[in-house]
Amino acid sequence: MRGLEDVFAAGDITNFPLKQGGLAAQQADTVAAVIAAGAGSDLAPEPFRPVLRGLLLTGGQPRYFRQEITRGLGEAATISPEPLWWPPGKIVGRYLAPFLGAVAGVEASAEQAESQAAVQVEVELEFPVRPAAIDTGGTDGRSVAELMVPALVVAPEDTLAEVSEKMRAADIGSAAVAAYGHLVGILTSRDLLRAFAGRVHPSEARAREWMTAEPIAVSVQATVEEAFLLMAERGIHHLPVVEGERPIGMLGFRQAAQARPARFGLGF
Repeated sequence: MRGLEDVFAAGDITNFPLKQGGLAAQQADTVAAVIAAGAGSDLAPEPFRPVLRGLLLTGGQPRYFRQEITRGLGEAATISPEPLWWPPGKIVGRYLAPFLGAVAGVEASAEQAESQAAVQVEVELEFPVRPAAIDTGGTDGRSVAELMVPALVVAPEDTLAEVSEKMRAADIGSAAVAAYGHLVGILTSRDLLRAFAGRVHPSEARAREWMTAEPIAVSVQATVEEAFLLMAERGIHHLPVVEGERPIGMLGFRQAAQARPARFGLGF
């Protein structure tokens, strides 16, 4: 920061006019390189060269955008129906996104993997890093395991036609999307309706293109009360239930509300 030595900033608090999580991650990369070089690492820090990435939900097949916005480089914007970064989640960072993807069990293919120099850090974290899932281990009240229905689990590469057929056969309104046994998304009947209304070809569109990535989930030990409060606060109608990181069930908002009508003053 100006006027201060060895003090750095990244993200919304900086004077950079554009505010976005992906840009903040790039700023943090630059800061980390400067700090590492100052600590004696064999690195040559490079100036901050922001690249803006975004996803446009069109009502049909989504579009991925990439534009290098450093003045003077003159690079044309890239627009593609296929992901331009991996994993194609909300947070786009050179190191952060792949790390979160690895935690969620999403691995890049050979074409998507980017060859990058890495700095080895010999300090291991002493706490486990887990996906976003409520795991209170509460003993009060009924467990979500008593109310959940077995999860319909599909793969990210499954077509919307395959998913819709499975959902219709099971007479359910949502499916958990998992890769290598780890929950990576959720696809609901509303998502399918939105895709079909946009005239997407069901035998070509993939679950990964229309799912909600990195969904909120609860562990199988969570109570119905905890799940209901979470769903009411976040406006969630279908809540995945996980055991560890593996989706095993799905809890509906109506089910959770009916289980506690007296306590919450709700009845359906």
